[in-house]
Amino acid sequence: MEYGNFNNEQFVDSGTLNNASALVSGAIAITNNMMTSPGIINPDMAMLSFSGLTVTADLPAPFGVLFGDSHIAQAHGTQTNADTQSYAVSFSSLVPASGSVTAYLLASAQTIYQNPTTIVGPPPGHPNYNPNFVPYTGYLNTVDSLALSSSTTAADNSTTFEIGRTTLTAGQTSITSMSTQYVFPAAPMIGFKFMARTAAYSMMPMDCQMVQTLAASGITLALPPAEQSVGLTAQFLASFTSGTALVVTSGSDVIWGAASGSVTSLTMSPGASFTALSEGGSWRITNANAIFTLQNGAIATVVPNATVAQNPLPLGQAQADFAAINGSASEAFNVDTATAAANAVPLAQLESLINNRTTPYDLFAGFAGVGTDSQIIGNTNIVRSIQFPRNLVWSTAYALTAATDATTYLIYHNSTQVGTLTFAASATLGVFSCSGFSAVAGDTVSIHGPATADTTLASVTVTILGSTISANSPYDLQFGCGTKPASSQIIGTFVLSETITISSAFAGSICTALTAATSTAVLRITANGSSIGSITFSSGGTDGVFSGAGGTFDAGAVIQVFAPSVQDSTLAGVSGTVFSESTTLQNVYPFMAGLSGAPSAGEAIAAFDFVRPVYFPANMVSSEAIAGVAPTNAVTCTVTLGGTTVATADFAAGATTGTFATSAAFTATPTQTMKIIAPSSTDSTFADPSFTLWGVTI
Repeated sequence: MEYGNFNNEQFVDSGTLNNASALVSGAIAITNNMMTSPGIINPDMAMLSFSGLTVTADLPAPFGVLFGDSHIAQAHGTQTNADTQSYAVSFSSLVPASGSVTAYLLASAQTIYQNPTTIVGPPPGHPNYNPNFVPYTGYLNTVDSLALSSSTTAADNSTTFEIGRTTLTAGQTSITSMSTQYVFPAAPMIGFKFMARTAAYSMMPMDCQMVQTLAASGITLALPPAEQSVGLTAQFLASFTSGTALVVTSGSDVIWGAASGSVTSLTMSPGASFTALSEGGSWRITNANAIFTLQNGAIATVVPNATVAQNPLPLGQAQADFAAINGSASEAFNVDTATAAANAVPLAQLESLINNRTTPYDLFAGFAGVGTDSQIIGNTNIVRSIQFPRNLVWSTAYALTAATDATTYLIYHNSTQVGTLTFAASATLGVFSCSGFSAVAGDTVSIHGPATADTTLASVTVTILGSTISANSPYDLQFGCGTKPASSQIIGTFVLSETITISSAFAGSICTALTAATSTAVLRITANGSSIGSITFSSGGTDGVFSGAGGTFDAGAVIQVFAPSVQDSTLAGVSGTVFSESTTLQNVYPFMAGLSGAPSAGEAIAAFDFVRPVYFPANMVSSEAIAGVAPTNAVTCTVTLGGTTVATADFAAGATTGTFATSAAFTATPTQTMKIIAPSSTDSTFADPSFTLWGVTI
């Protein structure tokens, strides 16, 4: 920010006042666009270039920083009576004598002065004239500017903020890139407003940012199209004193959560309120007060005092209620012949079924290129009870290159073989054989290759269908490294598509190693670059111990797991699962994938075989695409389904966040394969891409 200076011995002319007025107007404009939390404003404007160990940062407006004391500074350099948006920062003093360090490019606040003028004092004859006054140079403006520095101390996100980071190793003589993945952006202010409606109104998606107050009875409010409002919530409050009003859907949309199943209209009586969430093809009631519930019979019935002998409910009604809340019919209730007088079930049992419904929980595995002898292609730490069906029905296994000879992989539950996956000679589709089994927290499920690998079978992807019983949607983060990880190697990157909760001390999470550590080894867990926990392997131990406060992390947050900063001489084959859950949506179905380093032209960064139908909204709303290192030029990654392009993930030049685009919403069906394919030509800097694709099972 910039503001004028005044001196009691200085004559102020109109030009100076006009200049000060303009500065005040500019300050007001910035304040009207104020951010609610400290951070970097418009971080994508930053441009970094490199020469030896010197990093040059160009930070043109509107790049700026909101500091913890609530003032905003933009780049004006560090020299009085000079103005520049370009900074050159040397990292040579941070190169370690041995090992490696993480070095940060940090921005801090500095005050400089601009527009010099000579202060001559009042002239002869003026009441304040002083013949001994000595003229001096003053400055018309004080400017809040930015100072940039290099440091091995991470930003505190109050007085210092990170613009980029890099790893420096002993003897290093140049820097070629910096990661901007951990830039901490300022959060925009979103007004919480009540919008009074006294006449019929058709809502638009932007209206979901406001509470729709029905201020008159007899009116009808129409929800916006659900497909245009994915992830948004619509809130309604009836403020009239008598009569009723209606909330209705648009087009063929429906609302789930009412006792009668899917509905197209809901009645609002005086004082009623409810909230609905768009799931892409419909709206779901997520919250309602007692008045609304009595009027519409919405939200799950809660009967904590019911017993086996009390409050029976016909199974036919139970089936309808369960389908309404679950979003679709379920084999949990299939009682077409039930009548009001027969087959009653206690309400307490219905409550248990409703609050603990079956949720998809599928396991992913695979490898790129030709397999190796005795290769373990998947090793998953189980953190909750999961059921796997007989012959792993609907599970899929696909190879880009067929096997020369019949090749069989063994599926293990802990140390017991429970099934096989066989690729026939010249076949690209695998066949499962399994009697079905259940796994509980603490178990492992792994897939082991033959002692002698097939010479041609290559690029295999496996999806094993499983289900869990959960009141919330499981959103567990699975990570691992099949070999001995390098110092501070990233062994898991997750871009959240939902708000999740991780319990204190990471309760329920599991991490193991195939080869024990020689010395105590500590893995770091971060969220948006800040530490949130650790995993410690003791000397000779193969079981990691989690620690950390846990917490709630919003959609868009980046959670990463790092190998020990000093490589252990033996620790290898680390795999883990962070136990977490999403309470915002049921049946969320996220895919997470990433690549360390720069992808080759046209490389398949990831592939997913679908084992159940999954709906993806237009433009894949809520899906995330992140690059650890931004591209020099604009690049496009392609998303294909069954060999047909269904979406693109576009990264602008210098941007670390990609944007998904589709021609329309689409649904993946069982046996189809989705791939994320790297740009058709390589970019000089684009590296470390990671993706979270957000879908909903239907």
